[in-house]
Amino acid sequence: RSTVVASALSDGPRPEFDIRNPAGGRGGGAEEKASLVELTEEEAEEDRLSKMEREREEEEEKFRQKRREEEFQRAAKISDAKERKAEEERLRKEEKEEAEKERKRKALEEEEKWREEQRRKIKEYEEKQAAKAAKAARRAARGADPKGKKKQQEKQKKMKENSSDESSDNSGNSASDSDSEDEAAAERRREAALIEEGKKPIVASNHSEQKQRNKEVSDEIRKGRTGISVNRFECERVAAEQRVIADAYYKAGFLADAKAHEQKARDAAPWMDEDRREYETSEEREAREAREADAKVAEEAKRAAEQLANVPEPRPSAKVELNFSKGKRSMPARERLETDEEVALREAEDIRQRKLANPDAKGPAEDQGLWLKQRGDHFYRTRDYRAAINAYSSCVDLDTKNGLAYSNRALCHLRLGMFAECVADATAGFDLLRRLKLEGKDEEEQMQVRMQRCRCLFRRGIAHVRLGMTDQALADVDAAAKFAEDNEELKDDLEELRRACAENKAIKLKQEGDALFKGGDAAGATQRYTAAIEEDDGCFQIWSNRAACHLSAGDYAACVEDCTRALNLLDPAQTRGTKLCLRILVRRGTAHCWAGDFVRGRDD
Repeated sequence: RSTVVASALSDGPRPEFDIRNPAGGRGGGAEEKASLVELTEEEAEEDRLSKMEREREEEEEKFRQKRREEEFQRAAKISDAKERKAEEERLRKEEKEEAEKERKRKALEEEEKWREEQRRKIKEYEEKQAAKAAKAARRAARGADPKGKKKQQEKQKKMKENSSDESSDNSGNSASDSDSEDEAAAERRREAALIEEGKKPIVASNHSEQKQRNKEVSDEIRKGRTGISVNRFECERVAAEQRVIADAYYKAGFLADAKAHEQKARDAAPWMDEDRREYETSEEREAREAREADAKVAEEAKRAAEQLANVPEPRPSAKVELNFSKGKRSMPARERLETDEEVALREAEDIRQRKLANPDAKGPAEDQGLWLKQRGDHFYRTRDYRAAINAYSSCVDLDTKNGLAYSNRALCHLRLGMFAECVADATAGFDLLRRLKLEGKDEEEQMQVRMQRCRCLFRRGIAHVRLGMTDQALADVDAAAKFAEDNEELKDDLEELRRACAENKAIKLKQEGDALFKGGDAAGATQRYTAAIEEDDGCFQIWSNRAACHLSAGDYAACVEDCTRALNLLDPAQTRGTKLCLRILVRRGTAHCWAGDFVRGRDD
C-alpha cells in the first residue's frame, strides 16, 4: 500500500499501468488484495477471541456473584441457627440456675432440720443422763439411811411371811397362780439386789473420772445390749457421733460441752488422730499461737547455734618461701596465636578442599547445625517449646539455608501463641524448601519434600486464622491441599474453613468496610469496622483499618488507641520484629506527629 501511495503522489506513471515494470499489471494488485484479506481475517479472529474472553469473564463473574449470594444466604441461615441455639442455651442455663437455687434451698432446709434433730438428741441425752444421776442419788440415799434399811428389812421379812402363807394355803392352785408367784419372787430378788448394792461403800480411786467416762462410753456403745463385743468399728461409730454432738455444741456457743464430748470421742477411739478437733476460745487460740511461735523461734535459734558449732576454726597462718634456680640460657619466643578471622579462613579452605574431593562432605558448622536441630526436636517432643526455639535459632545462625529449622521453629511459635513470628518463620522455611530441586530424586524423596512444603503452608495458614487474616489463611490451606492431594483430612479442613469464613459476620462487615474506605466513605467504613469489632474483637486487621479511618478523619487519639490495640493483638511480647507490624507502626507514628508528639512519632 505504501508503494501505491508513493506512486500516486509521484509525477511518473503508476506501476500497475507501466508495461515495463515486471511487478506491475494485474498480478501486483492481486497480491495486494490477498494481503488485505489476510489482515482482515486476523483482525476478525482477534475480535472473536476477545469477545469469547469477555463472555467467559462475564459468565465467571455471574457464577461468582451467584456463589457469593448462596454463601451469604447460607451464612445467614447458620447465624440464625446459632442465635436460636444461643437462646436455647441461655434458657437452659437459666433453668439450670433455678434448679440449682432450689436444690440449695432444700439443702439448707434439710441442714436446718438436721440441726434441730441434733439439738433434740442432745436435749434427750442430757435428760437421760440427769435421770440416771438422780436415780443413782436416790439409790445411794436409800443405802446410806439406817431407817430406810430397817424399813426395807421389815418389808422383805413381811413379804417372805406372806409368800410362805400363800404357798401353804394355795398349794393346789392352777398354773396361773404359779406364774404370779414366779413374778413376785423375781421382783423380790431384784429389790434384794438393789438393797445389797446400796449397802456397798463407794471406793475412792485416782482414776475414778476416767473409769466413769469409760463406763459411759461402753454403755453408749452397747446401747443397753448385753453380750456384745466392743470392736473397732463400733468405737469409731461412737466417736463420730460424739464429734457431731460436739460440733453442734460448739456452733451453739457451749464450749465446755463441746470439749467434754470431744474427750468422749477420743476415749472411744484414741487412734483416730486425723479426726480430732480442737475447741478453744480466742484467748486460748492466741496463747497457743504464741507458744508455737516461741517454739519455732527457739528451734531456729538452736539450729543456727548447731550450724555455728559445726564451723571449724580458722587455720593458723604460716610463711612459705619458694626458691627458684636462675637459668642463664636463652628461652625460645612464644608461638604466635591465630586470630579468629584467620581460623575461620583456614576452616573454610579446609571445607572447600574436602568438598572438592567429596561433594557430599559437610563442614563443622553444618554438622553442629544438624545436632542443634536434633536437640530442638527433642525439646519439642518434651513440650519445652522455648528451649526448642533457642536450639532452632542457634541452628539457623549456623546454617541459614536450613528450611526445616525455620519450619519447626514456626511450629513452636504457634504452640506458644506467637502467631506473627510463626508467619515469618513459616514463610522463610517455605521459600527455602521451594528452592530445592526435585529432579534427580526418587519418588519417596520427592514426596518427603512436598510434605515439608505442605506443613509449612498449613502452619502459616493456622497462624493467619488466629490473626484473623482469613483470605491469606484460605490461600495457604488451599496451596497445602494441592501439595497433599491424597490427604482427605486436609481437604475437610479447607472446606470447614471456607464455611466458617462464610458464616462469620465480622468478616462480612470487614469486607464492606474495606469497600467503603476504598470508595472514600471513611465514616461508613468506621461504622462497619465498629460493628465487626463488636462481633469479633480479636482480629488485629479490623483495629488497624479503623485506625486508618480515624487518621483520615483527623481523630488522632482514636487512631493511636486502635493502633496500640492492634499491636497488642498481633505481638503480645512487644518485640515488633515482624513485617506485619510495619503498617500499624507507620500509622501510629503519623498520628503522633500530627498530634504534636514528635518523639513518639519518631520512635514508631
